[in-house]
Amino acid sequence: MRAENRQALAASTLQQLNEATGKLDLVRELLLIFKKYTEFEAVGIRLRDGEDYPYYTTDGFSDGFVEGERHLCARCPDGEILREDDGRPVLECMCGTVIRSRTDPEQPFFTARGSFWTNSTTSLLDNTTTDPRQGRTRNRCNADGYETVVLIPLVSKEETVGLLQLNDRRQSRITREDVDFLESIGSSIGVALARRSNEERIRVSEETFRTMFESMPASILLLDGERRVMNINRTFEEQFATSKDRAIGRRDAEVLGCVPYLEDPQSCRAGTCEACGIWKSTCSALSGDRARRVRAVIETKHGRKPGKKVFMVSSAPIDIRGDRAAILMLEDITELETLRTRLRVEHSFAGIIGRDEKMCQVFDAIRDVANASVPVHISGESGTGKELVASAIHNEGHRKDGPFVPVNCAALPEGLLESELFGHVRGAFTGAIRDKKGRYQLSHGGTIFLDEIADIPPHIQVKLLRVLQEGRFEPLGSEKTIKADVRVISATNKDLRTEVAGGRFREDLFYRLCVIPVHLPALRERKSDIPLLAQELLKRALEELGRESDVELSAEVVDLFIDLDWPGNVRELQNAIQYALVKCREGTIGLQHILPDLLRRSGLPPARGAPTPLGRRKLDSESVLQALERSGGNKVAAAKHLGVGRATLYRFLTDTDFIKKT
Repeated sequence: MRAENRQALAASTLQQLNEATGKLDLVRELLLIFKKYTEFEAVGIRLRDGEDYPYYTTDGFSDGFVEGERHLCARCPDGEILREDDGRPVLECMCGTVIRSRTDPEQPFFTARGSFWTNSTTSLLDNTTTDPRQGRTRNRCNADGYETVVLIPLVSKEETVGLLQLNDRRQSRITREDVDFLESIGSSIGVALARRSNEERIRVSEETFRTMFESMPASILLLDGERRVMNINRTFEEQFATSKDRAIGRRDAEVLGCVPYLEDPQSCRAGTCEACGIWKSTCSALSGDRARRVRAVIETKHGRKPGKKVFMVSSAPIDIRGDRAAILMLEDITELETLRTRLRVEHSFAGIIGRDEKMCQVFDAIRDVANASVPVHISGESGTGKELVASAIHNEGHRKDGPFVPVNCAALPEGLLESELFGHVRGAFTGAIRDKKGRYQLSHGGTIFLDEIADIPPHIQVKLLRVLQEGRFEPLGSEKTIKADVRVISATNKDLRTEVAGGRFREDLFYRLCVIPVHLPALRERKSDIPLLAQELLKRALEELGRESDVELSAEVVDLFIDLDWPGNVRELQNAIQYALVKCREGTIGLQHILPDLLRRSGLPPARGAPTPLGRRKLDSESVLQALERSGGNKVAAAKHLGVGRATLYRFLTDTDFIKKT
C-alpha cells in the first residue's frame, strides 16, 4: 500500500468512526473505504451473529464464493452444528482459526496479533497436512483465482467481534508492514462496532420496553421514592381520565383519584391508607421487596361520581440512575368481581352461609375491612350472625394470629362492666382480692368485639371514647396508664342514630365506632338463602346429635320456611330445625314435625300439622283456578286457601304453564 493511501485510509476510517451512524451504515462505509484505499479486488466484513460469523457485507466477491463461505459453523448432514469439546461451535476454514485466536506466530502466514496473510495461496499447499482449514481456504481462493488473502480480526476487549477479509487475484499485493497497519485500524473498528452493538441492543430493549409499557392492557405507573409519578402508560391515561403531562410529578393518590386523599391530602398514610393494597404495594416495592400481587379496593373519582374500584396490584422495585423507584401494574377487576357476585357458586365465606347478592356484598365488605385497623360497627337484627361476621373480619386480616375477645355488654351488670372491660387492681372494690386484666388488655395485638354496644352506661361510654382516641386506659383503682394495640369491632341490634337522637348514646362515640359500617340483612330480606341455610343447619344439627346424615327436609317444609318472615332470623330457623329433628324419627322431615306456632304463622290449617295422613297435597288446575278466582288473583291468598306454601303454588303455575293455558 502506498503511504498516501495509508494516511487517507486512517483519516477516513477515523472520521467515519466518530460520526453518529448505525452499525449497518458504519460497516458499509468502512467497506467502501478499504476497497478504495487498499485497492484490493474483493473486500468483506464478517460480524458475530449469535454463534456464527456470517458475512455482513461484501464487495467484489463472486456470488458463489459468498454463498460457499457465508457461514463458518460446521454442520452435520442433518443440519446440527458441530461443537468443540468446550461446547463452542466448530468454525471452519482459516477465518475460524483467526476468530478463535488459534494462530501460531511461529508458523508462516500468522502474526503475533492473530492475523492471517499470504501473497500466494499456492504456497499454502505445504501446510495443509497439519491444518485442513488452510486447505479449505486455499481451495476456495484457488477456485476463484485469488492469490493474495488477508484476514484481520476486529477485536474489542480481547473479544473478536468480527473479521476483515481482503482478497486479490494478483500475487504480492500486501507487505508485513501493511498487515501491522491494518491490525491497528482493525482494533479501533472492533471497539467502535462493539459500542454500536451495545447501543443497538439498548435501543431495541428500550423500544421493546416502551412498546410493552404502552400496549399492556393493564394500567402501569412508575413512582419515585416520594411516591410521585414518573411515567404512566396509555391504558392508565384512558382508565383514569388523565394524561402524562398532568400526571407526572403528582402524588400517586392524586393521580388515582383517591377520594379520601382528595378530601384531605394530609390524611394519606392514615388508617384508611394502611388498609389500601396500592399503598402497601408501593411501600413494599420502595423498600426493595420482590414483586407481589395483592387485591386492592379504592374509592376513586375522575370527573364523575365517586365509585369503588377493585384492582389486582403487582409491584416491584426498580433502580433508575441509582435511585430506588417502584413500578406498579393495576388490573381492573371491578367488572369481574361484580360478575362473581352475581354468578357466585360459593355458598359460604368464613363459616357464614349465603349466596344472595346482599350476603355477597357483606362478604366483599369483610374482605375490604379485614386488614384495616380502624373501628368497624356491625348492625342488624338479633340472630343475623353479627358475631360470626366480627370473627370473620378478625380471621381474614393481619391480626388473625392475635386474640379475638367477644364481650356481651348487655349481659354484664353495670357495676362489673368497667372492671370486665378495663380490669382492676387489688382492693379497687369489695371482693377485688387480686389484680385482674380486663378484656381490652387481653385483646392486645388482636380484636375486641363489643356486642350490644348500645346498652353500655354513659360513664363507660366516656371511658371507651378516650380509649378509642388515645389507645390508653387505667384499670379500675389504678393510676398506671396502660397502652394496648386493639382493633375494635362493635355491634348492636338497635339503631345507634336513634339512640344518639334520644340522648342515650354519645354522638362523639358513635362517630368513633362507626368508621366503617357493615349492615347484615334480615333473613326475610334474603329468602333465596333459606333452602341453603336450612340444609346446612340440618347437617350441623345431625352432627351434634350424632345421627345419620340421611335425614332430609321435605319440599313442603322448605316452602314453609321460605314463606315465613323469621323475626328471630337465622337463630330462629336453627331452633326450628332442631325441634323438627327431635320430633322426626324417619328419613324425611315433614310438616307434622314442625313447631305448631310456625304452622299457625304460615296460615296453614292445623290439620297440616297432624301426624296423619300427611303427604304432599297434589294441586290440580281446577282447584287452583277456583282459588285464584276466589282470591281475586292474589296468589298468596290463593296458596293459603289451597293449604300450600306460596313457593309451591308458584312452582305449579310455572311447571304446568298454567297462565298460558287459562
